[in-house]
This record gives sequence, structure tokens and C-alpha cells, in this order.
Amino acid sequence: MEVRFAVKSMYDEAMFYHQLVASMPKKQEVEKPRFLLPPLGYQELVLLPVMLFVFYSVFRDLPWPERAVQSAAAAFLAWGILKLNRKRQKQAKEKKAEETDEKAQLKAQARALLSNSLLDGDRCSLEFYDEGFQFENSGITTWYEYEGVAWLKETPKYVLIFWNRSMSLPVEKAGIHRGNAVQFPAFLEKRCGKRIERVRVEE
Repeated sequence: MEVRFAVKSMYDEAMFYHQLVASMPKKQEVEKPRFLLPPLGYQELVLLPVMLFVFYSVFRDLPWPERAVQSAAAAFLAWGILKLNRKRQKQAKEKKAEETDEKAQLKAQARALLSNSLLDGDRCSLEFYDEGFQFENSGITTWYEYEGVAWLKETPKYVLIFWNRSMSLPVEKAGIHRGNAVQFPAFLEKRCGKRIERVRVEE
């Protein structure tokens, strides 16, 4: 058998962190309502009459009935845009804070897993053939068949070969020393018969 790709990966916090992020189920996007104005508060009750007065002054050349209608419509539209913009800013801040907290938890979990594994700084190697691939660590070599792969995921630093949510083999892209690293994902997809899912990882 001919080795198509050979890889050396190092056990470190980044490896465990990328595995944890990639192993998380894909978040389902919540369907947002098309248009929903927030409830009126004190600031809005003060703001609306001010906007109404401003637009009433702007449309002073119009006849009174049309002036009143145009002023009310413009004031309500401006108020709605302002309120929705504030709401989006608040949601963006809350989402960022939530993501930051989640990232911190995953980082801490990755450090704990690395510490418990007693593998910090150790290296493992993988060799990929047309028929299958083998994984070697601490002198122990294990052979794997491509047919057993459940998912393939890719982060900025790793290609991760999953058997289930808790078992995966990381392929460090920078550690590919035999074969063309650019061609490796396509080779793996073809052999496993699965598409690689790209995963965004916040460092």
C-alpha cells in the first residue's frame, strides 16, 4: 500500500478546543418575526411628540389635513426605525456576551481535558492510504476503515474525523508533511463518501 498523506499532530489546548467546538450540534436558527415594534416606554412617549412637532414644522407648506397625516406618518416611521435599531444593537451585545461566555467555558473544558489526558505536548501521527488509514500514538497503532466515519468537519486548523460526538481524530493541517495539504480534504471526502462541514471557531 502506498501512503497518500502523512500527518503529525500535537496534543495541546487548541486541539481539544477545536474538537469541542466541532463536536457541538449545529445551532438551529430561530425564525424571527418579520415586523414587531417594541412596547412603548417613557422615552418613546416623550420622543414621539418631539418627532411629530419636527415633521409638522418641515411640512408647513402643505394644507393642514395633509400636513398632519404626513407628519404623523413620518414621525411614526422614524420612531420605528430608531427603536428597531436600538433593539438590534441590544440583541447584538447580548449575543456577543453569550458567545464570549460560551467560548470561555469551552476553553476551560479544553484545558481540563488536556490536563486529564496527560498528553500535553505529545505527538500522534496518521497515515492515509486508499484502503484506509492508521493512527499511531505512544507506540500503539490502530487501523481505521473509511466506511466507519460518521462525520467530517473542518476548522481553520484541523480536519476532524468523527465516529460519534465523543470520538474523533484530529488532522492538523500544518502537520501534513506528505501529500498536498490543499488536496487532502477532497481526498478524504471521496474516500469516506461524505462532505466536510466547515465550522467557525472563535480563537
